[in-house]
Amino acid sequence: MLKFNNMEIIFCADPLSSKCVDSDYAHEAKAAAACSLSYSLISYEALVSENEINFAGRRITMPVSPAFYRGWMMTPEKYTVLYHALEHKGIKRINSPTQYQHCHHLPENYPVIQALTPKTVWIKNEADFSIGAIMKALEPFGTRPVILKDYVKSRKHYWHEACFIPSAENEKAVSNVVQRFLKELQQPQGGLVFREYLALESIGKHSL
Repeated sequence: MLKFNNMEIIFCADPLSSKCVDSDYAHEAKAAAACSLSYSLISYEALVSENEINFAGRRITMPVSPAFYRGWMMTPEKYTVLYHALEHKGIKRINSPTQYQHCHHLPENYPVIQALTPKTVWIKNEADFSIGAIMKALEPFGTRPVILKDYVKSRKHYWHEACFIPSAENEKAVSNVVQRFLKELQQPQGGLVFREYLALESIGKHSL
């Protein structure tokens, strides 16, 4: 059983002020401090964009084990780099790279949540992205609407252009949305994922 008072929290630093917590996580850092939980900062930009792991973790000086990361998502490859770099500092993350990928990539955790989540099919990046192959994969949905995403995220801010498909049998609509999705994303993580659309209750609009 984990003892949280002996656990380190690793937050992303503010891109413009490396000694401060990223503003999106500042309230969580304050809550942690109020509970006497220690935390450290990493430079997300140095890790993900600049491949500078030593610079990214330079503010982590106290070897505390275990620890967990609370910040912006990263690819399993980047997570693995961070995991081993922190391990070298004596910090053991509570989630291994294998566990991270299992939770991060929908096709990996889908068998666990299948009974509780919308019907889903996917096509891996290395497979055939031709419209014929895509329409074949969509057959189980019939005429039902679907949404398009990759293993991790969608382009929901381009809802009608690159996310929502009114009918899985409408080849033109499928083709248009897939093409725009690929144009926006350039390289999808893992591949294409199609999920049955469920009309949930709206609670407001997401700010861009």
